[in-house]
Amino acid sequence: MVVNINQASSALPISNDVAQIRTMVQGLFSTDNPNQLAPSITNYWLDYVHQQIQSLSNVYAVEKRELKNRLNQAKRLHKSQNVLISGNFEDTFEGAGWQFGHNVFTLPGDLQYPVHHLVLPPSSLVHPSYAYQIVPESALKPYTRYYLSVFVLQADSLHIIASRYGRTMDKMVNISCSAAMPTSAEGVINSPHFFQYAIDVGELSPDVDLGITVGFTVPSDGFAKISHVSLTEGPPLTAAEIRQVQHQDKQWLEPYMDQQAQITASLQNATNQLNEIYGSSNWTGTIKPDVTYADLDSLTILQCVSSQEGTIPGMPVQDNYTQETAAIYVAAQRAWNQLESRNLVPNALFLQAAQHWEIEGTVHFPRGDNNKPALTLSDWDSKVSQSITLPHRGEETEYRVRVRAKGNGTIYIVPPGDQNHMLFFNTSPFTTQEFYFFPDASTTHVDLIIQSEGSEFTIYSIEVQEMTTDTMGTLQPVEQTEASIMTSNLSMGSQAIMTTPLSNSSSSNHCQCNQK
Repeated sequence: MVVNINQASSALPISNDVAQIRTMVQGLFSTDNPNQLAPSITNYWLDYVHQQIQSLSNVYAVEKRELKNRLNQAKRLHKSQNVLISGNFEDTFEGAGWQFGHNVFTLPGDLQYPVHHLVLPPSSLVHPSYAYQIVPESALKPYTRYYLSVFVLQADSLHIIASRYGRTMDKMVNISCSAAMPTSAEGVINSPHFFQYAIDVGELSPDVDLGITVGFTVPSDGFAKISHVSLTEGPPLTAAEIRQVQHQDKQWLEPYMDQQAQITASLQNATNQLNEIYGSSNWTGTIKPDVTYADLDSLTILQCVSSQEGTIPGMPVQDNYTQETAAIYVAAQRAWNQLESRNLVPNALFLQAAQHWEIEGTVHFPRGDNNKPALTLSDWDSKVSQSITLPHRGEETEYRVRVRAKGNGTIYIVPPGDQNHMLFFNTSPFTTQEFYFFPDASTTHVDLIIQSEGSEFTIYSIEVQEMTTDTMGTLQPVEQTEASIMTSNLSMGSQAIMTTPLSNSSSSNHCQCNQK
């Protein structure tokens, strides 16, 4: 009696039909070469035969051992043909090929499906449900057809995805949990659970190393269980197929290489800017004393949209620049935090609009090209002010006022309030001006006043920094530790570094990056 794989093994009567199971095992191998697998042998069928061997009584212990040894040989052969790592999801520890979404997991088997399988629960906005693996270029052969084979136990709106050189195959499948499982090698190929797709590989590009991406996703109302995935080498491409894939590769490669050159140059430019901001290539230290918010605003990276990423919705496939880009974002965020800790002005970038500011007249907070708000005084007599708390040191301390603005207006500190402690703006483009002042040792507060002198006065940022001289005689801003100073929204530090889509690399069309 043959055992059905989707029945609970504990409830099965034991089969004594050793001859029938031996025939199954022999059928795993080629009749021409007993050391090669027969055509169309799948991982599912190997697991099925394993279940049959396990069902034999221990009365046939010798036969079971011999059959298991032969089956293990077939499994090793099949595994060696699969360029995917852990195609049966038995070894899915970190770094073992597959990348999973937060809620995606594997099971060693259950009463319904007594085999290892991947479970994709419904996606959410916070945690998309996906699994993917990138087969490197080094694992592939040129001008060869590969077959992606997937055995789906059950599925509701499962997307099976494969991508190479910008060409993406995306098939949605639905499989009822009540669909019968195949019970013969031939039945597997014709089963509604089994899916197979051809992927043609042309000339290999080791320098690009995109390989083939294989992945699975489900939407918010979807669900899937997958037991086996393989990507195996098929026949060489015919002459006509080679010409076709060469044509497709040529259309893809030239624009892709142009794109990569732009990204590489952009990352190098951002690296150079950060080296200047930190004064060295050590981005874990202190930024230079004269670094401004504008320095970070000018830090621009081209958006890395590879031919793999962006063609697989809901699947965050990493590109070759992920680590370098992440390091730049971290360094920019650290620089932002240091600027914030030096600044005594709450809401100095107007990220919370009028919060902390006293307003007289007409003002508004338009957003610029980088989506950051600015303060604009629209009337000639509009005024904005704020009382700034100074650290009480018990001695005279020098402070720096630094403003980036455009239009017609004046900015000053009271006390002292004289013309030596004023900034006068009358420019069309944004410019940065500064002055220094020494309040009396007893002064604990000063008023920072912004006064319009024309039809429009726009302030991008404003800083009041306590200054000190270090051991080398260099004037440095002091980082404030008081919680009251850190009132600006530090999560907006991601605005300090911007991305520009490759389709429009003009700096006037920045979009805020969403680094996670």
